[in-house]
Amino acid sequence: MQRRMMRAAGWLPLALASIATAQFGPLPADADPALASDMTNVTPSFRVKWEIGMELDEPVSGRLVLYFINDNGSGIGKGMKPANGPFWDNLQPMYAVNVEDFGPGDTVDVTTDAMGYPVPLNELEEGVYRVQAVLHCQQEGSDWIVEDGNYYSGAWYVYMPGEDGVISKDVLQQIGHEVTFPQELPLERRTKPRNYAPLESVSWVDVPSKLLSEATGREVVLKAGVLAPTIRRTNREYPAVYELPAYGENYTNAWRMGRLRTQMPGFNTKLNRSAYRISVGVDGMWGHTLLANSDVNGPVMDAIITELIPAIEEKYPLIAEPEARVLWGSSSGGWAAIWLMLNRPDFFGAAWGACPDPVDFRAFQQSNLYEDENLYTDAAGEDRPAYWKDGKQVMSVRTENLIEELLGPKGTSGQQWDSWNAVFGTMGSDGSPVPLFDWKSGKIDKDTFNKWTRFDISKLVAEAPDKYGPIFRDNIRVLVGEDDNYDLDEAVKLLRDRLRDAGYLSTEEDDHFGSIRILEEEDHFTLQDWKWQAEIGSEVYQYILDAGVKDRPIESEDDGS
Repeated sequence: MQRRMMRAAGWLPLALASIATAQFGPLPADADPALASDMTNVTPSFRVKWEIGMELDEPVSGRLVLYFINDNGSGIGKGMKPANGPFWDNLQPMYAVNVEDFGPGDTVDVTTDAMGYPVPLNELEEGVYRVQAVLHCQQEGSDWIVEDGNYYSGAWYVYMPGEDGVISKDVLQQIGHEVTFPQELPLERRTKPRNYAPLESVSWVDVPSKLLSEATGREVVLKAGVLAPTIRRTNREYPAVYELPAYGENYTNAWRMGRLRTQMPGFNTKLNRSAYRISVGVDGMWGHTLLANSDVNGPVMDAIITELIPAIEEKYPLIAEPEARVLWGSSSGGWAAIWLMLNRPDFFGAAWGACPDPVDFRAFQQSNLYEDENLYTDAAGEDRPAYWKDGKQVMSVRTENLIEELLGPKGTSGQQWDSWNAVFGTMGSDGSPVPLFDWKSGKIDKDTFNKWTRFDISKLVAEAPDKYGPIFRDNIRVLVGEDDNYDLDEAVKLLRDRLRDAGYLSTEEDDHFGSIRILEEEDHFTLQDWKWQAEIGSEVYQYILDAGVKDRPIESEDDGS
C-alpha cells in the first residue's frame, strides 16, 4: 500500500502546535522576530545517549532502531508509541545502525548513512513526526519489549525538513523556535519481564532444556502457561490441550485466556471444564521455532516431548496417554500442530491446524519455490505481495524482508522470514542461518532450498502417502479461509489435492476424524476470532468425549492387583 503522502493544509498547524507544546511549552502568542528567515541546508540527524542515572553492569551491543510515526496523515492515533511498530499494515519510517560496547557517557549518531525505510533520513517527507529509539541487545524471540535487558527512549516530536533541507519561516514562527540537529534521544528505560496479575487458574512452568542447551551452546529454558479447568475435582485426572501460539504470540496466552474466561464465562464452557489448556513457548533466539527439530534451533520437538510435557504431566493431574494430548494452533502455531502430529502420532491424539504457514512449498504464499528463480518478483517482473487487506496489497515480500534486515541483519530480527530460515535451513559458517534468498535482490539459492524441502508437508505426503495419509485422515483437521491475507489457502488446496489423489482425504460422507476445510468468506484473522475459537473449542470437546479421555478417577498404584 502506498504511504499517504499528505500535505493537507487544514491540520498541519495543529501538528506544529503539538511539537511546540510537547517539547518546549506553550506556543508563543507572537512569533519571535529572530525567526524571520527560512532555515536552509538543514540535515536531520539524531544522537542517542544514556539518560543520567541509567545503570549498566557493562557496556552493551546490539541494533539501535529509530521508530517514527508520520503525523502528516498516517492515521495512527496519538496514543500509539512509535516503538509499537513495525505497523505492518501501515508501515512507518525506520532507521537503524549497529552499536558495539555502548556504555555510560557514550553517544551514537544516526545520520543520513543509516539503513532506512522508506527513504534516506534526509529525504523523508517534510513535517511533524514522533520518534522513539530502541536499543535491542537481547535475541530471544520476535518481540523486543518482552525480553529482559533492552533499552528505549521516550517518544519525542521532531520536525523533519524534507529533501530540500529547508524549513520555512512560517513553520518556524508556528513552532516558536529554531529546529536543531542532532536531536538527542536519551535511553531512559530498560525492558523487564512482565509481572502478570495473579489468576487462580493460571500457573507457569519453566524447564531447563538439556537437549537444547547442549545443541545450541546457550542456556535454553522451555516455558509453558497452564490454564486449569474451571471445575477441578480431587482424585481426577484430565486431558491436556496444547495450544501452540502464532507468530508474535507466546506462552503468556494462557494468562490472556484465563482473564478472558473470567470476563466471558460462557465461552468454551464445556472445554474449559474438561481439560487443562496449556500454551507452549514457541520462541527461540531466531524467532518462532515451529516446534520442529532443526539444524539451527536444535531438537525443539524432542525437547517438548521428552522434557517439557513430562514435567507438566508430573506437576498436574493429567492423563499421560496419546489420546489425551491434543494439539491446537493457528498460523505458525497451526503448522506446528500439524508437524508434531505427523511426526509423533504415537504421542499425540489429534491436531487442529488453522490457517497454517505454507504446507506445500509449491505455494509458499505466491511463490513456487521449486520453479521460481526470484522470491520477490513474478514472471512479469512485478513485486509479489506478502499481505493483503480488504482486497488490496498492503506490503510486498521485498518490503517485508527489507524491514526484517533493518530490524536485525543476518537473520537476527526474529521476524517471519528470518524464523523460517532458521527452522527450514542450515547454520552458516558465520554463525547465522543461511538465507533462502538474497535479501536485496530476492534471488533464490537452490542449494539452500534443497535443505528446506525436508519440511514440505505436502511433499512428504507425495513421497510416503501410506505413512502420512492415514494420520491426516484419522488425526488432523486443517481449516483455512479462502481469502487468507497471506495466500496460505493456496498451499492447503495443493495438500488437499495430494491427499485426495492418494485416497486419504476425508469427506463428510465417511466416519473419519480428519478433514481439510477451505472456508468461503473467511480470512487469516477471522479464523482466529471468537467465532472460530468457539467452533474449534466445541470440536475439541467432542473429540475428548469420543476418545474417552474426559476427566476420570486417578488410579492408585495397586489398583487392579
